[in-house]
Amino acid sequence: MKKHTVLRRILASITAVATLITVLFIPVFADGIYTHLDGSKYVLEKVSNPDRLEGEIDGLLPGGDRASSYCWAMANNNGYLYIGTWANGLWQMVESISKAAENAGIEVTDELVDAIVDFAAHGEIDRCEDDSYYTAKIFRYCEETGEMELLFAPGEHKGDPDYGVVTGFRAAVEFKGDVYMDALLTGRCLLYRVDEEKPYDLPEVVFENTTLRAMCVSDDGETMFVGGSSPVPEGYLSSASIFLTTTGDSGDYQTIADAEDFAYYTKTGTTANFSDMITYPNDEYEAGYELFATLGTSKGMVIYRGHAASDEEIAAGLANKHGWVWTEFAGENGQYPTSLGNYLNINYNPVVFDGDLYFLTMTNPMTPLLQLFSGIVSGNTQQLYKGLDTVAKDCDNECSVYRLTKDGKLQMVMGDEEYCDESIEYVANLGAGFTNEKYGTTMYAWRGIEYNGRLYVNTIDYYNLFGYVTQLTNGDLLGLSKDDVKTNIGYAAALVKELTGSPSIMNILSSFSGIVEKVLTPELADSLENLVSSPMFDALYALYSGIDKTATTEFLSEMIDFSVKYADEMSAFCEKAVSMINSGVLADTAAAKQLAESINSIKNVFNMISENKDHIESYMIISETVANEKNPGGEVWCTSDGINWEPITRNGFNDKYNHGIRTFAIGDDGSLYYGCANPYYGAQLWKHTDVDDDYVYTGRQDPTQYEETESESGTGSSLSFIEKFFDFIKAFFEKLVVMFEDIFSSFGE
Repeated sequence: MKKHTVLRRILASITAVATLITVLFIPVFADGIYTHLDGSKYVLEKVSNPDRLEGEIDGLLPGGDRASSYCWAMANNNGYLYIGTWANGLWQMVESISKAAENAGIEVTDELVDAIVDFAAHGEIDRCEDDSYYTAKIFRYCEETGEMELLFAPGEHKGDPDYGVVTGFRAAVEFKGDVYMDALLTGRCLLYRVDEEKPYDLPEVVFENTTLRAMCVSDDGETMFVGGSSPVPEGYLSSASIFLTTTGDSGDYQTIADAEDFAYYTKTGTTANFSDMITYPNDEYEAGYELFATLGTSKGMVIYRGHAASDEEIAAGLANKHGWVWTEFAGENGQYPTSLGNYLNINYNPVVFDGDLYFLTMTNPMTPLLQLFSGIVSGNTQQLYKGLDTVAKDCDNECSVYRLTKDGKLQMVMGDEEYCDESIEYVANLGAGFTNEKYGTTMYAWRGIEYNGRLYVNTIDYYNLFGYVTQLTNGDLLGLSKDDVKTNIGYAAALVKELTGSPSIMNILSSFSGIVEKVLTPELADSLENLVSSPMFDALYALYSGIDKTATTEFLSEMIDFSVKYADEMSAFCEKAVSMINSGVLADTAAAKQLAESINSIKNVFNMISENKDHIESYMIISETVANEKNPGGEVWCTSDGINWEPITRNGFNDKYNHGIRTFAIGDDGSLYYGCANPYYGAQLWKHTDVDDDYVYTGRQDPTQYEETESESGTGSSLSFIEKFFDFIKAFFEKLVVMFEDIFSSFGE
C-alpha cells in the first residue's frame, strides 16, 4: 500500500472523528433557529409560560399549574391542540407507597410523608393542593393566537361518578371532527368525546371499560379502534379485547377480538392488556390495511396483527366469531419471540414512517423503584435489594427501536447488539438510549411521528428519580448554593422531628442500624435548625463549597468498590485479630475487651458487605450512571432513513425536570408540537417549525434560557467555536498530507 494512501486514510479517520465530535458538541438555543445535519432549518419555541425556566412553577395555564404534570395525551383538531394531563404523577406514586406502609401497620401521617419527600427530593416533588392526584384536566391551545384555556377539571364536578375523580388521560385521537380521550378513573376507564362545536360542554361518555389505553384511527379516517377488555370467560384468568367504531357514538363499539383470540395468554395469565395499536397499509386486504396491537401479558410483551376476514377466510374457518383473523407476530407462538427476545422491555409503541413499521421500546424502572422505596419504608430488605438489582439491569437496557420493513424483514435500528435476538437483523449505528455508553437513564422511547420527511422519537429520562436513590454517592449533594444548603438542612430538621415522633418508623430504622435511635433525636433537629442561623454556618459553607465534586464522587466510588472487593479478607482479618486478643496476646483488660468489641463491629459491617456484594454493586451502577450523565432531561431524536439519528434536544429543552417529552401532534399551522412530562413543576408545550433560509426569527432572546452548552440540542444557525476549530484541524491535516505526499513521492513506493 502506498504511503500517501495510508495518510489519506488517516486523514479520513480524523475527519470522521471531527465530524462526530461536532455533532456531539452542539450549541443549544443560541438564537432560536437551528439547522439539521442536511442544512435545513427549524425553530424551537416554548409556547406555554415562555418566561418560566428550569425549577420554577410551570404548567400549561398562564401563571402556572404545577399539579398538571404530564401532557399525557394530545390531539390536533381544526386549529386547536387538545391536551389531556396526568395529575401530579409522582405524588400518586408517593401515595401508593404510603398506603402500602399503612397496610403493613406502619404509622404514616401526611406530615411525615411531606417531610420524607421534601428531604429525599429537595422540595422538587410537591403534594400541591389536596387530592391533586385525582384532578387530571383537559386543556385547549389555539395555534393561531397562542391562547391556552382549561376545558375540563374534575374538581368542578366533585361527587359525580363519571367526572369527579380522574387521575389521567392516557390517549387521545381526532376522529370525524371530534376529539376522543381515554379517562382513567378509580377502577375503570371512560372514553370521553369533546365535541368540536361545543368544546366547553362536559365531555360526553361514549364508552366504558375496565381498561382503556390503546387507540388509533385508520388512515382513511373512517374507523377508530380501541383496546380494552371484556368480561373474563369461564376457564380464563384474564381478558383482552379490541373494539371498532365507525361513528364514535355510544353503543357503536363492536368487538373484533376477545379473550378467545389470545387464549394462550388469557387462559394462563392474570394480565393481558393492550398497550398500543396502529393500522399499517397492506393491499392484500379489502380495507387496505391491517391492525398491529401490542399486548402486555404475564409472560411478556406480545404483538398481534389482525384484519377483517375475506369471504374465503370465513369459509375456510380462519376467522373468529367477530369476522376478523388474528395471528401472532411476536410471542410464544409468533414469528418472533416474546418481548422480541428481551424480557426487560415492557411495551412497544408502533409508528409508521416511509412505508415501514417501527416499534419503540420501553423499559420499566418505575416498578422496581417503587419496590425499592417501599422496601426502605417498610424495612423489607429483600424488597429493597430486588428493586436495586432490577434498576441496575434497566440502566444497561435503555430504550431501543425496531423496524419491520416493507419486504417483511425485522431489524433493530437503534439499540445494543447484545440485546438483539438472533432472529432479528442488527443494523443500528447508535446504541440503546441513543448513546453508545454502556449505562444510561433513557428508559422509554415513548412516541413517534412522521413530520416533513423525518421520523421523530421522544424519550423519558429517569436521571432525577435515580438521583434521589443514590444522592449520598453520586455528587448531587455537592456544589449547592448557600440558600439550597440551608433549605436542605431545614428539610433534614423537619424530617428528624417527624421520625422521632413516630415509634413505628423508629423501630424500622433500628432494624437497619443499632445506632439510629441514638443519632435521631429531637435534640438533633434543634441543632440543625440552630446551625443555619449560627455564625459558624458561613465558615462551614466555605469549607463545603471548596469540596471537589468530581474527586469526591470518584473517591466514594473507589472506597465502596474496595470495600466490596476485600470484604471477605477484611472480615477474616478482624476474626483473626479478635482471636489473638481473646487468646491472651494482650492483657485481659477493659481496654482489650473494648478493642475486641470495636473490631467485631467492623467485622459485622464487612460481613454485611460480603453478604450483599451483588446488591451494593447494583447500587453503584445506578450511582455512577447518574454521576456520569451529562444531559439530564427527556430527549427528541429524528432520522430521515431510520438508522442515522440526530438530536433535537438531549436535555429536556434545557430543563432537567422535563424528564420526558411525552406526546407529539402536528398542528394545522404546519408545526410539530411537543407535550412535555414534568412531574416536578408542571407540564410544558413546545413548538417546532421547519422554516426556509429566508425566515427571520423574532422570538424572545433570553440569555438565561438560551446558552451554549456541550452535547445538547439543535445545531446553531452559525458555526460554533467547536465547528470552526475542527474546520481548522481538518484544513491543517489536509496541508500536512500534501506535504508528506511530496516527501514520500521522492522515495517511491
